[in-house]
Formats: sequence, structure tokens, C-alpha cells
Amino acid sequence: MKRFLRSAATWVGVWFFAATAFLCLMTLRFGRSAEPEPPLDWGTIESVRIPTCDGADIAAWFIDHSEAKGPAVVFLHGVKANRYQLLGVAAEFHRRGSPAMLISHRGHGDSSGCLNDFGYSCGPDVAAAVDWLRERKPDQKVVVWGTSMGAASALFGAEALGDKVAGYILEAPYQNIRIATRNRTKICLPPGVESLAYHTLNFTAPLILPNLDQISPEDAAAKMPSGIPVLILAGENDFLALPSEAQAIATRIGPNAKLVVVPGGGHANLWGTHADVVRGEVERFLEKVR
Repeated sequence: MKRFLRSAATWVGVWFFAATAFLCLMTLRFGRSAEPEPPLDWGTIESVRIPTCDGADIAAWFIDHSEAKGPAVVFLHGVKANRYQLLGVAAEFHRRGSPAMLISHRGHGDSSGCLNDFGYSCGPDVAAAVDWLRERKPDQKVVVWGTSMGAASALFGAEALGDKVAGYILEAPYQNIRIATRNRTKICLPPGVESLAYHTLNFTAPLILPNLDQISPEDAAAKMPSGIPVLILAGENDFLALPSEAQAIATRIGPNAKLVVVPGGGHANLWGTHADVVRGEVERFLEKVR
């Protein structure tokens, strides 16, 4: 019996150590990643660094437009990505006359910070980018495009931004961090094991993310300023951020939110894989913003 209890205690310790190590891998980083300017055939990149109100240092690229017929757009990337991720979408907007600003969130790319809390603390990043863009292009409206974690960042920053932003496009937003975690354990692990893994992660996560229950884009959506149009894009086959989660967010925002479920779409990159659907919705959204 002693041998059995000793073995059981060892395996329990290994299990919880593995869960904690996984959380550290997902939420912490040690050192920044260089983000050299890529060559573009559709614009010229200007590298900038933007200080936030809470002391972060955000790296960004600004790509101006000589005619600037459309609104200026801030692009917000997904988790464990950086501003490279949305260059393709930025090009589509730029061809429509929109200056583009792409930022790397805190804890990502070559921006400052070592903690990734899935967009919760990134509201000041969005606000700093919007303020910089409004100062640079004072006669243009500003739209925010956020993908996955970037959509969450936009929602977490929307209340403070108020009417500084003329509209939001949220691609594949997650409802809250607990649901997002469960979606991933279901995909990656067999039944039974995934349930144990999910509850273990829930138990250990507050050690690293003390604001765990506040990481809820759905709750932030309820604080979206009224009267601002919001287009929400969800992939029909997105198993990381389900269309039902996008619907919950749209419901909390209210009548100014429009949800579009893209047939056959997966998680993010909906413009790249289903351009015909997304392009039409974006055109109608931009007309509303104008």
C-alpha cells in the first residue's frame, strides 16, 4: 500500500507539474523576437514604437496611403502571433484606400512585456495605436480589425476608446478563457483525459493568471459604446472559437452588432480562405462607417 500511495503521489505531482509547465509555455515569454520590415509591393512601411498609458512599449508598422479614401485601420493579431499575421488583410484594405497600422501586442513580437493574458491587458495597446493614428491622420475615421485574441483586445479596449473608433471588425472572437481552454482540450485529448486536463488547468491557472474570471470578451462586449457598428466574422467550422461564442458576444453588444457565419470557414484567416463572402460584408460595413 505504501508503494502504491508513493507511486500515486508521484504521478499526481508529475501531472500537476506538466499542467503548470504548459501554462507557463502559453502565458510567459523570455525575450523579444525581432520583426524586420518585410518587402511590400503595395506600400511603404514606417516602423514606430508607441508608449501606452500603463508603461508598455508597443512596436508597430504604419503604412500610409497617398489618397486615403477609406478609414484608417488598426490591425490586431492573434495569440502567439505578431503583426506579420495580418499583412494580407491590411493589403486588402490598403487597396481600398485605407492607411494601415499593424501592432504587436505586449508579450508578443518585439513589443515589451513577458505575460500573455490573451488580450485582457491589451486595451491600452489598442488605445495607444488609435491615438497615434488619429494624431497622424486627424481627418480620417479609425476602424479596428481584431483577429482571435486581437478581437478580444479590441473588446477589452472599446469602453475606454469611446467614440474615437468609428467601427470594429472582430474575427473569430472567443467568449471567455475557460470556454477557450475547454475547446482546445476537447480537440487535443481523448475523452476522460481531456476533462481531467481541463479541470487541472482551471485549478492551476490562477497561479499565473489571477484575473482568470475577468478574461471574458463577452463581458467586455456589454460595455461597447452604443451606436458604433460592429461586424463579427465567425467560421462555420471553427472549433477554437465557436460561432455560438460569437453569437453570445453579438447579443451582449446589441443591435449595432452584425454576426456573419462564414460557410466552411475555420479559425481566423477568413478573408484569405473565403474572400468572396468576407469581401462583400466588409464593403457593406465600410459603407456604413462612411
